[in-house]
Parts: sequence; C-alpha cells; structure tokens
Amino acid sequence: MILLAAALSAACATKPVQLSDREFDEKLAETELKADALGKEGKLNEASASLKGLAALNTARKEPWLRLARLHFEGGNYGEAITAADEVLQRDPADLSAKSIRAVSGLRVATRSLEDIQQDQTLAGAARPDARRLAMLLRATLGEDVLVPPVVVVEPPPEPEVRKPVRKRRVRRARPARPASPTPTPAAQLAPASGNPFGVLQ
Repeated sequence: MILLAAALSAACATKPVQLSDREFDEKLAETELKADALGKEGKLNEASASLKGLAALNTARKEPWLRLARLHFEGGNYGEAITAADEVLQRDPADLSAKSIRAVSGLRVATRSLEDIQQDQTLAGAARPDARRLAMLLRATLGEDVLVPPVVVVEPPPEPEVRKPVRKRRVRRARPARPASPTPTPAAQLAPASGNPFGVLQ
C-alpha cells in the first residue's frame, strides 16, 4: 500500500491535472494577456514558460502552442517557432496559421544558412542540390519562372518642346489711290457744233 501510494503521488507530481475545456478557456485568456505583457517587456523566456505551463494543463488543446509559435516568430527565434508550429499541427493538421509560421520560418532559416555557407566552397557544393529544390518550390508557390525579375529602368518622359511665340506681322494698309490727272480734252472734242474749227480761239 505504501509503495502504491508513493507511485500515485509521483505520477501526480510529474503529470499536471488536466483542466476541462471551460476551465482551460478561462486560464487561456489570463495566460495570453500575461504572455503579451511579458513579450512587450522583452521577457520572452518567461512568456514562453507561461505558455508551456498552460499547454501542460490540457495537452489536447493547440492554442498555447500557436501563441507560442507566434511569440517566437515575432522575436526572430525561427527554430523555436517551427517547433511550436509542429505541436499545433500534431493537434490540428489543417491549421493555416501554423503552416504559414512553419513555412516562413523555414525559409528564413534556410536563407540565413545559405548566406553563412557561401564562404565555404565545400559546404556550398553540398547545399547546391537542396538550394535548387528550394528554388523550384518557390517558383511553384509564387507561380513565376524567375524568382528575382530583372530591374526595369523606367525612363522619364521627354520634356515638352517650348515653342517660341510667333510674332504677328504688321499688315500695311493700302493707301487710297490718287485720282488720275485729267486728260487734256482733244481739240476736236472742244470744237463747237457750228463746224468752225477755230471757234475756240476766237
């Protein structure tokens, strides 16, 4: 009996009592507020410990792990974010938030790793096939053949041509025509009707 009681007490000490869903929801709201406050203060380790302690109170629930994954992702701890996202997907394989966190975290870890090994030719050669597979997956995901499109230089539009103002030509008014000098009347027209050609001289 003593040994049985000791075994039961040891089991209770190692495995926390599981809360019901209603009790867990109340504890979840309280713990998330606490974790948010600790995260803003930069106390990520304390916030992480608080969320992990909550997750142990109901191992079937995914919410603490999802909040933990976001906490690590926002803090740039991508390895821990991937681990927490995997815990979410074990409980809910269709969770899109966990899939997104795991995918983006993995890409950032891969990018950092490739940048680090570029200086080492031996490791760079070993990573080349994996880098190619990653590039193919990125092309398929983005739906583009080229991951980094060429830079298109946009030339500025040509400046509008400045036209010089057209000077108006002065229109000279036509001067009125001078009257023609009277034409001398022929002597024949001045002759009197009498028929005397020397009548005008008289």
